[in-house]
Amino acid sequence: MLQSVVFAADEDKWDEYIGQAAAATSVDRDFIKAIIKQESAFRDDIGNGTTLSSAGAIGAMQVMPATGADLGYSVEDLKDPKTNIMAGAEYLKWLSGLSYIDGDPLLMAAAYNAGPGAVQQYGGVPPYSETVPYVQKVAQNYAGYSGNTINTDSVPAPTIEGGSPGISIDLAYPTVLADISDAIDVFEAYTNTSVSMMQKFFKGLLVFLMMLLAGVQILFFWKEGVSQDDEEVFAGTFIFSMRALLLMSFLFIFITAL
Repeated sequence: MLQSVVFAADEDKWDEYIGQAAAATSVDRDFIKAIIKQESAFRDDIGNGTTLSSAGAIGAMQVMPATGADLGYSVEDLKDPKTNIMAGAEYLKWLSGLSYIDGDPLLMAAAYNAGPGAVQQYGGVPPYSETVPYVQKVAQNYAGYSGNTINTDSVPAPTIEGGSPGISIDLAYPTVLADISDAIDVFEAYTNTSVSMMQKFFKGLLVFLMMLLAGVQILFFWKEGVSQDDEEVFAGTFIFSMRALLLMSFLFIFITAL
């Protein structure tokens, strides 16, 4: 998240893009605008991708490259304010549909800042030193734009240091699914690598290796033929190859199930 009190910015300049994103995703336009104000303060240097956050987040809604990739957007796409706002709105829509968020604006803001895994882990707004004021300020921004207030009585006092876009803390030894989800968020944030893209790559690689192994085995038997004297050798080779093929098949199924 990048903010500044030095640069004054026109808060209406992206209203057309915000309206289009709201119409496409059914996310409240004033809520989208409230997130933008907190993430980038409507600064042009942030909106066009010239200035990046320390975590590598891009554009008006500070979308992480890995999140953008999951939504089908490239890094260059995210440097365009119109596309970035659409991507951020699509992410907010996805967050709102999670069973433990269920459209709650406070939890949507918390998940946008700290990651959905942190919200699931704490069963609400995580008590992170950055996330708590972030959620309160988004609520204030929303009230200013829409005239409607969001009750923040359920927001806890900050008791844990940390919280940043897509990243939560204390993830060195994940012990529950929420921690694993956050650990993946951390990995994606710091490597700018989409885990889903890595899964697709390894799936393709395993399929290629399985086909290659099967092809080599068939070619070997076709070229050499099976004679009575070589029966033991060929049987051993065949069993080894089938075990390797079976192992790769199990790996393929495991990666597909992730």
